[in-house]
Amino acid sequence: MSAPPRTVRSALCLPASVPRFIERARDLPVDQVILDLEDSVAADLKATARSAAVAAVDAVAGGCWRARSLAVRINAYGGPWAEADLAALAACAPFLSEVVVPKVHDLQTLDAVDEVLARHERAAGMQAGTIGVQVQVEDAAGLMAVDLLASHSRVSTLAFGPVDFTASLGLRTRIGGEDTADVVACAFDFALMRIAVAARAHGKASLDGPYVAILDSEGLARSATRSAALGFDGKWVLHPDQLEVVNRVFTPSAEEVAVAEAVIASTTAPRGAVVLDGEMVDEATRKQAAVVLARAAAGRR
Repeated sequence: MSAPPRTVRSALCLPASVPRFIERARDLPVDQVILDLEDSVAADLKATARSAAVAAVDAVAGGCWRARSLAVRINAYGGPWAEADLAALAACAPFLSEVVVPKVHDLQTLDAVDEVLARHERAAGMQAGTIGVQVQVEDAAGLMAVDLLASHSRVSTLAFGPVDFTASLGLRTRIGGEDTADVVACAFDFALMRIAVAARAHGKASLDGPYVAILDSEGLARSATRSAALGFDGKWVLHPDQLEVVNRVFTPSAEEVAVAEAVIASTTAPRGAVVLDGEMVDEATRKQAAVVLARAAAGRR
């Protein structure tokens, strides 16, 4: 099974058809760069974007990327471009962390992607299963199947796709002049919890989708805080200006780290439950503290 990239707090998705975006992304403080071949690329630029993505991934060998992880989002499987996308990525397989597969509803799609990737991995002298698959849960059918999707051995990450999900369910943020965004937020919470539980149950990473209002840093912080509170590892971003907020929210603060360290210290001796600063601390609390410290360490790497 592909190891989930637990250190991904921020995942910047950018169109592979725009060279200046790729060049700018090379030195950004982002954990994962996702080179997009799907929604952000016009049909007549698919081949150009594909070639640019391959060249960008190849550059990993020369140490040209600051990001810890480089991924490529292929076009929807079963459409006219996905198989060509996967075939082109074969040449740079050793340097590719994940393939992002959009609009996944069933295991048959994952089996097909797995078979193609395994063939190219073996041809490159790699162990089959090395490249992870990041599954985008973007509609009602995908959410209903999320536990099954998370169980697939090739899957390393589950990612929420809020825009397509909104369209799939017919969610409305405004009705007759009345703001109903809080109702939509509740629907998102339901989807996020389904994804988070499936990811944890199967040992996979989880990423929240992007906050599309790129100039609204306060709204971004609220959105990121919400998914971080639900246990997500990180969040997609669409613009470099969103990175600081997302990296900060998904990295435990100095205060959180200090509290976690105190909890670990108080539970080192086999004394059962103890009282720390007026609160009961036991083995379950110690596990929570260990998660906080692991996230903090990952954020420093």
